[in-house]
Amino acid sequence: LSRLLELLSSWFNVTLGEKLLDYLQKWAEADKSQPPGTPKPMRSGEEPKIPAAIIELFHLLPPAPEKVMEKLAKLTIELETKLPMTGEYSSVRSPYRAPFTKFLNRFPSEALEFFYSKLLDPSLCKLFHHVIRSDLASPVRDEIRVSDEKLLNATLLVEATNPNHVELRFQGVRIVHTICKFYPNWLKECPRVLEQLRKIWESPERKARMLKEEELEFEQVRESKMLVKCLLGYARSNPQDHAVLFNMLTIFTVRSVVDYSFVKRFYAHEVASGFELRHRKQLIVKFLENCKNRDIPQDLKVQALQLVVIPTLTTAFNSPDPKERGIMDEATITFIVKDLLDPGDEILKTYDEALHIELLQLATLLIRYLK
Repeated sequence: LSRLLELLSSWFNVTLGEKLLDYLQKWAEADKSQPPGTPKPMRSGEEPKIPAAIIELFHLLPPAPEKVMEKLAKLTIELETKLPMTGEYSSVRSPYRAPFTKFLNRFPSEALEFFYSKLLDPSLCKLFHHVIRSDLASPVRDEIRVSDEKLLNATLLVEATNPNHVELRFQGVRIVHTICKFYPNWLKECPRVLEQLRKIWESPERKARMLKEEELEFEQVRESKMLVKCLLGYARSNPQDHAVLFNMLTIFTVRSVVDYSFVKRFYAHEVASGFELRHRKQLIVKFLENCKNRDIPQDLKVQALQLVVIPTLTTAFNSPDPKERGIMDEATITFIVKDLLDPGDEILKTYDEALHIELLQLATLLIRYLK
């Protein structure tokens, strides 16, 4: 049948798809006679190959995805519940995902329209995320990438008056995170999506969620990690966006059970020694100006000095390349001395101990290398 469909797909009408769905339904209901809660699992040998082969046929059928999309997705999920926990075919090695993905790849626009409308359905949402993380799903991911307006309207731009806006925006973050892994420069090319990520990152609501991580589901605890990974990837492609580089540091101003050491490594290695000298110089100037800004919290200034300014200057001063000393010019040194180290007693009194310590570290560094 598969070979016939390849050769003569235009000869078959959509009723064939309906008949195949009926046949899949019988496979999915094969164990309904078992007592509730104790379904007989599908054997891990040959049995799963048959419904998998049936699902494989759907990408060959004549175009009518809207007639079968939802039922095929739900049957795929139902068939997966019949799989054993381990073995060649199991719930973690589903034989149904690849053929189902082939079907979605043929109709990527319709696939997104369907799944974007089902993001509040846990089972369908889980299936969608599994699909777009698959190496096989390039056409679906490409459709997400080029139709960002659909993604924004379905998730990141959902109004706060919508009772499900937090969950839908979170699902949007998950989708963006996946796309950024496959297309590292996407956010640079897609400013509207970037803008919404920045708004979520800077929102008091996200920070409030971080403060009560123990009350959140595991996936929701990962929200800030996914966001910062997206922003970090963007910063790699656009090192002149100093605001993003600075705002990412807020992740260290709140205690979290999540490991964010990868962000520290990014600043310590990729920024301090990987960015071009002109970009590092501009970054230092901007971060120092932020340290003067009295509207910026002092704990954030401490992180900026500790994780970015001092390590970046130290790396440059220790470099055998004499051009690296150009990271610090007379105007910047004057700014540090007059506006940060000796701004007047009234301002000095407002510095907390942690900020005093970091500024002394900065002063010591300058004295050591620029004497």
